[in-house]
Amino acid sequence: RPRRRVVPQDDPVPGLRLAGQPERVERGAGVAAVDDLERHLRRRGAGVLAQSIPAGDRCVITAFAGAAIDRTVVRSAGLVPDGALPAQRQNPAPKLPAYCRVEATVTTSADSRVNFEVWIPLDWNGKIVVTGNGGYSNALNVRDMAHALSQRYAAVGGDTGHQTPTPDDLLWGVDHPDRIIDWGSRSIHAISGPARRIVEQVQGATPRRAYFYGCSTG
Repeated sequence: RPRRRVVPQDDPVPGLRLAGQPERVERGAGVAAVDDLERHLRRRGAGVLAQSIPAGDRCVITAFAGAAIDRTVVRSAGLVPDGALPAQRQNPAPKLPAYCRVEATVTTSADSRVNFEVWIPLDWNGKIVVTGNGGYSNALNVRDMAHALSQRYAAVGGDTGHQTPTPDDLLWGVDHPDRIIDWGSRSIHAISGPARRIVEQVQGATPRRAYFYGCSTG
């Protein structure tokens, strides 16, 4: 009969299995699967393993291949070493830090989705700010995101689930009630959870504070 390791109830890494040990280990009165280790590490940005890799080196699309962020697809990830904002956008904050720019999409229903971005400063303050929009906005609130980024917050913004060439084109919501729900209330919540996971993946740590910054549609 294979030997089993008894794991104390306060074991900081549940389900940890050393080389040569069986697939399952005893944990107090119950049994914990080794899969718990993977979940534990993902929830904490892979702990000390992730923290040993500089955030800039994790700002690549391949770093998200096994992240398993619920209902979310990371479309791109890249380092912005000079702190510039994306092309074709005027920079409203002249002293932005170097940051990791991540573009992603979360599916909110069979007929709706929200596109969003997460800007993660390499010199991160451990906090995250999700920004709101105004009116029928179909684009990032770049000004508010840049303001948060300039203070070393991870900044998050989305399109409210409104994908049209101009913000005043409201045909996107005709006969599509889920898209109206996204615009009216759901989009902020829908992007906040995945954004936290993206920050964890890049920085190797969970945000210790989360804030909302916005008005009007926000």
